[in-house]
Amino acid sequence: MSETPLNSTPKPETPEPNEPVVAAIETSSPPPDEPTEAQTSNTHVELNSPLLDCLVIYTKLNRQPFSKESLIAGLPIDKDLVSPEIFIRAAEHANLVATFKERHLDDISNLVLPCILTLKNNQACILEHIDYDNRQARIITPEAEEGTLTVELDKLEQDYTGFAIYLTTKVNHSAKKENLIGFEEGHWFWSTLWSSRAIYRDVLIASV
Repeated sequence: MSETPLNSTPKPETPEPNEPVVAAIETSSPPPDEPTEAQTSNTHVELNSPLLDCLVIYTKLNRQPFSKESLIAGLPIDKDLVSPEIFIRAAEHANLVATFKERHLDDISNLVLPCILTLKNNQACILEHIDYDNRQARIITPEAEEGTLTVELDKLEQDYTGFAIYLTTKVNHSAKKENLIGFEEGHWFWSTLWSSRAIYRDVLIASV
């Protein structure tokens, strides 16, 4: 019988490598959020809308310029289509009240100009002045917003769809200060008349 040497120690058995246990973790991304109104409008910042382009030009004429991005912020606009409701809400962002009126060109008074005319093929322009004697009109188009164009009234009538958009500035009655004694500059009557000119313009638009 063989004897085990005193100085030798038994060789430890090498354990078999354990097979790695892989936990299958299913990662699922949450469903995308529904686009908000603001996200909807931001995707259409470069939308092709001559109607909104005319609104931007009008704000410049009104000396309170607004960009198209600020006008449509938060509004649900689909496929470059701007409905009257969306246009009215966009005008409100510029502190303007928009009113759609069905009017013949000959029935539009220069007292309520400028206004926006809706044209065929989804086009639009700003009507600045009508010369009834010479049958001409002065307009501004989105393609040439830096200047005015003089066109024949009959030609404009052919492109006109029959709907005009009147724009008036909202009147903040709470900000008006009444002074029954008078004003420092000018007569109190004329000063009051001038400060209320926006109201009289609204009355003229409603009457035509």
